[in-house]
Amino acid sequence: LVVRYNGAFYPSLGFRVICDYLHVPATHILVTPGRHIILRGAQRPGADSPRDIVIPIDRQGNMIINYIGAWERFKHYPLERILAASNKRIEREILQEELAGKIVVIGDVSTGTSDVGAVPLDASFPLSGLHRNVIHTILTENFLGELFVPEMLLIEAVLLGLLLVLALRFGSRAFAIGALGLAVGYVSLGILGFLYGHVIANLVRPLLMLIFAT
Repeated sequence: LVVRYNGAFYPSLGFRVICDYLHVPATHILVTPGRHIILRGAQRPGADSPRDIVIPIDRQGNMIINYIGAWERFKHYPLERILAASNKRIEREILQEELAGKIVVIGDVSTGTSDVGAVPLDASFPLSGLHRNVIHTILTENFLGELFVPEMLLIEAVLLGLLLVLALRFGSRAFAIGALGLAVGYVSLGILGFLYGHVIANLVRPLLMLIFAT
């Protein structure tokens, strides 16, 4: 969201758009690397009173994007329709009504464009969509958090402790079944934490640890 250069912070395109849209001047932005960015007094369109928005970031100023879906998930307007509306009053009025108060991202999706890359939901995603997803994540405050290293180490220590108890108290077959249940239970909790708590946990490392320990 922000990049530090020569003692100052510079906003990314999507973040700057959000600040303008919510009427948050630079003096009302508090950046704490490794923790959060606070937009103080953000004024949402139609809201009765301003409120603070707290955006979790890492030490480099990165926010985890909570993708709303594939490219088709957002509404698109072809450029030829916009151009045609300049000469058609009714079409122009329809567009004015549909786009009033909205944030519009203009992107090149023509054949052969190089502004395409891989995202978690699509191997060939028009990268102008990154800005839209950043904007949508902040507007909805639907943020994703990531467990820190000490928290993951604590979880792994608990898993190893439970595995040790299984090894000391049960025979080989029951121990193997218990170890499998421990792995399935951890994955299930990780998925539930992501879906309902918006928390991302490392799944691969604890599973490898359980396999080798078993």
